[in-house]
Amino acid sequence: DRIPLFTYRRIANDTAVAMATDLLVGLITSLKYSIKLSDPKKTDVVKAIYDRHHSALVSEMVRKGRQNGFCFGQKIWSRRTLELFERKDGKEKSKFRGSIIDLDRVKMINPESNLHFYLDKYEDLAYIEQHQAEKGRVKVTRQQLFWFVHQPEYSNIFGTSAFKKIYPFWHYYKIGFQYAIRHLEKVGSPHLEGRFPQGSTKVGKGKSQRRVPNKEVILMMAEAVKSTGGVAMPSDRY
Repeated sequence: DRIPLFTYRRIANDTAVAMATDLLVGLITSLKYSIKLSDPKKTDVVKAIYDRHHSALVSEMVRKGRQNGFCFGQKIWSRRTLELFERKDGKEKSKFRGSIIDLDRVKMINPESNLHFYLDKYEDLAYIEQHQAEKGRVKVTRQQLFWFVHQPEYSNIFGTSAFKKIYPFWHYYKIGFQYAIRHLEKVGSPHLEGRFPQGSTKVGKGKSQRRVPNKEVILMMAEAVKSTGGVAMPSDRY
């Protein structure tokens, strides 16, 4: 994609785009979903693990996946004891208790950070390398990654940004907006040019009257035009 990721980030911060994205996230995360396996116990275990991550993952896919065309993160696993209950005859009974390898969290990775992507012979993602200040280059294999692609084309592992279609309209809107601001600056606060004869002019009355250079007089008149919008000037023609 020739459009850089930081441009898509700017589009995502646009008020109208951000509001539409929030509505879409709320709509999709509220949809019901189901998990079905051949073994009912395995179904319950997998559902108990996934339920904790559903909203965060779907929100990330809708926001960053549609924004960049893809989003990804490293899966962090941990071992813990899980116990599931079911209600029978008005009482809760344990239907599963055991030690499981649980998906603790998905550490989302910023695609604009210092990353290198490597493909296998089938042009699928093999692994990524991430540069970390303390550890140097860290290798993360495809099996360790959660990877979401929005509207992939052929073997493109980075998908297509949903913002690519609105980029021309957003770009020219920004240009038009900047042009309008510059035009208003010129029209609303025009450049003033004052011409004056050499010499000085009497200013004030009575004892307070004094002679002021014409240059200072024209500058005072220009300030009056800017602040009040008008100035009184003597003239032989009405």
